[in-house]
Amino acid sequence: MLFAYYILIFFYLIVTPDYLTYYKSDRCITLKTPVFVDITFKNGDISKKTKNHLLFKTNTIYLKNKSNSFSFQLKIGGIPLKTVKISIIEPGNLSVVGKFIGIKLMTNGILVIGYSQVYLENSKPKIPAREAGIQVGDEIICANGQELRSCEQLSEIINSSHGKPVELLVKRKECKKKVKVKPLLSSEGVYKIGLWVRDGTSGIGTLHLSTKQKRYSQLLVMEFQTLIQTYFLI
Repeated sequence: MLFAYYILIFFYLIVTPDYLTYYKSDRCITLKTPVFVDITFKNGDISKKTKNHLLFKTNTIYLKNKSNSFSFQLKIGGIPLKTVKISIIEPGNLSVVGKFIGIKLMTNGILVIGYSQVYLENSKPKIPAREAGIQVGDEIICANGQELRSCEQLSEIINSSHGKPVELLVKRKECKKKVKVKPLLSSEGVYKIGLWVRDGTSGIGTLHLSTKQKRYSQLLVMEFQTLIQTYFLI
């Protein structure tokens, strides 16, 4: 029984944080402690109300407007076990202002983001683009001499090849090279080279954020989680 008592004390001291932060708008702080643990304040002008329960007690600490920070000790029978510091801060104000705007960011060419097997009717699935040396992260700039503007354009060029090799200008980091890929007729009746690609990112955000102290000019897209990325299988 005594061993379990010590284990409970040890566990409580571990889970109790060393620092707590509250806003000045909070009128009081409520802390629950085991029945054998007392809270004492180093600052004498802090008031506290305690309500005992079966295994724990509720300590309600009343804050004063002039208090910025204070600390208290957790004790058992007058023996200090731990000191906890409490900081009282002013609540911040953040307002969304300005107008909502939509954006679309286009990549320089068509970005390769993954492979996909081309399923054939009479043979095993293949990935022609990988066999030709195209890697994930490559940018496809041109196809058969045509500068690429969209994934739809590349898909149309591949499908209209009717299985003839398509010459792609690929950019990998700072190097550019030409690659010939032979599209395969998939079981869907469409010619493919086995790539997942995308050509841009679109989203919605606000133009400004403001606080009492500062004004920021920035586009909030990631924060609002409104990014839309469309992937194409070619």
